[in-house]
Amino acid sequence: MAVGAIVCLVNRTSRFLTVTKNGRETVLKPGDNHVNADLVRFARAQNPLPGSKSPIDLKFTSLVGVKGLHDCSEISDEILDMMPNEVLDRSQLSADRQVGVVSRQTAFPRGRVGFEAATPGMVDPGSAFGGN
Repeated sequence: MAVGAIVCLVNRTSRFLTVTKNGRETVLKPGDNHVNADLVRFARAQNPLPGSKSPIDLKFTSLVGVKGLHDCSEISDEILDMMPNEVLDRSQLSADRQVGVVSRQTAFPRGRVGFEAATPGMVDPGSAFGGN
């Protein structure tokens, strides 16, 4: 796809979907949407089918697709309502790894980083501006 080209991006659901690129939100109505080609990768990555992402190779099924390039068959509301609340397909994991969703607070602990914690070997940015 050429830069600046317009493509037909198909929203495969009957629901409105959103895509954010550079802080700008675009709403995709059900069915055909004519958008810039550079928006396609963001739309596909931000709208995965829940429960479809493989934990092995991270491939997933998207709720959107480009006509002639991706699967654009309709996904019914019944299928969407049956899907789990997470994107990852845990059935592909071994039994001991299927449980235990990591909370955001455990995965991303809050605290000071590098220079804020005055880690040895780090330069204090305040010293460059006359601070201690």
